[in-house]
Amino acid sequence: MHYLHPFLLDMDDDPDMNAADRRVAIEHDWEQQNTIDAWLRGEIPYEAVLDMVADQGVDAHDYDEAIADGIDRLVGSRTLVDCAGFPLVDLDSNRQQ
Repeated sequence: MHYLHPFLLDMDDDPDMNAADRRVAIEHDWEQQNTIDAWLRGEIPYEAVLDMVADQGVDAHDYDEAIADGIDRLVGSRTLVDCAGFPLVDLDSNRQQ
């Protein structure tokens, strides 16, 4: 799991989307990645992330719940990851990967 995964929203993948809709979805995904990465590096406040998701039509409370669920999944996987998303330690076996 990549370190950004708990913070990213699922990209809209509606089969009825046309090329323009898909382009917007990809642009939103790219903006999410860049904004969240900047927040995690301490370059922008969390409010900037909430503003970004609100601009994309997502309620701040819903986003907070999505983050909590993503972190729960990451913790539940019992695997530590580095910033590139590579597994470092499997906590169940306590061995280096």
